Amino acid sequence: MAMIFGGLVFFVGVIMKYLSLEVWAARNIEMLIIGEDSSMTLLIHGTLLEIRSAGQTINVAVNMIFSLPFLKSSSAILCHMKFGLFFFFAGFVIIMISFIHFFSPETKNVPIEEMNKVWKLHWLWGKYIPDEAVIGAN
Repeated sequence: MAMIFGGLVFFVGVIMKYLSLEVWAARNIEMLIIGEDSSMTLLIHGTLLEIRSAGQTINVAVNMIFSLPFLKSSSAILCHMKFGLFFFFAGFVIIMISFIHFFSPETKNVPIEEMNKVWKLHWLWGKYIPDEAVIGAN
């Protein structure tokens, strides 16, 4: 009986370690996406504002707000959902991939000086980038 209990404790420990590492990995991906463009600007009332630091701040605050309840309830979730936890996380991975596919433009081999142009050409974010922020604009 003690051997089975020890195995269960080890298994739950491995799952909890995986979940904690997944939280750290997801946080780094979010920071990378927000911090990728160091020249993000926003036009509000005719004033250009640098929004990179504000985006980072909001990301950290929201991440910490949602991490605490998740970490506090993760063992209960594991006990109740059992194998359904895999589908739960798989669903969120599909949501994240869809979000990146539709809302994040391709920036491969694009110099940092031309990032505003890439964002300006995007179907959604282009309306938030002023023409003056794009280098080489007419």
